[in-house]
Amino acid sequence: SFSSLFEPIPNIKLVDCSLKDYFNYNISGKYNLFIPSLINMLKNREAHYGLKIDELSSLDINNEIVISTYSQQGELYPISQLFHPVPKIQHIIDEFKIKMGDNTIGCHIRRTDNTTAKYNSSLDKFEQKISEQIERDPTTKIFICSDDATVKSSLLRKYGDRILIYNSTLTRNSYRGIRDAVVELWILSSTKEIWGSFWSSY
Repeated sequence: SFSSLFEPIPNIKLVDCSLKDYFNYNISGKYNLFIPSLINMLKNREAHYGLKIDELSSLDINNEIVISTYSQQGELYPISQLFHPVPKIQHIIDEFKIKMGDNTIGCHIRRTDNTTAKYNSSLDKFEQKISEQIERDPTTKIFICSDDATVKSSLLRKYGDRILIYNSTLTRNSYRGIRDAVVELWILSSTKEIWGSFWSSY
């Protein structure tokens, strides 16, 4: 749940979705028998899906409205002011940041289910960048953030103590896995520069 990861957002009511909500507010399709469309029609309710930032900010809202989107909304309101990890998670982040120092580059290497990222952002390209950076500045540390444990262990073997890794659980199906993804994301955001995989929303 949101509340197990983040502090409450002022002036926003957050509700964890129930099975009823899945049919009431979700995108309509065969998988939910198009029930959301029927409910929207009966309630005379507008529904907007996949809106981009300019489309969302220009909506003329006169009655009840459902908005479901995966598009970035950060320009509308600073994300850093909305999301604050709960103290237990923030403590893990702060502890890791102590050993990072000021000269750490973040490196997000997306693998597993993202074929576009793997094709356009190969491991060889990342290794080339890492090697060039270490040669240019031997004091550089590289924080590796990846959904593939073999990538982490391979780079650790190759570059030794130049590499920083958070020992995360790589699964989306558990609290620990989701929590660790938040930890890694916040650590990544604390680095002085980020090298990221093409087409990864992380």
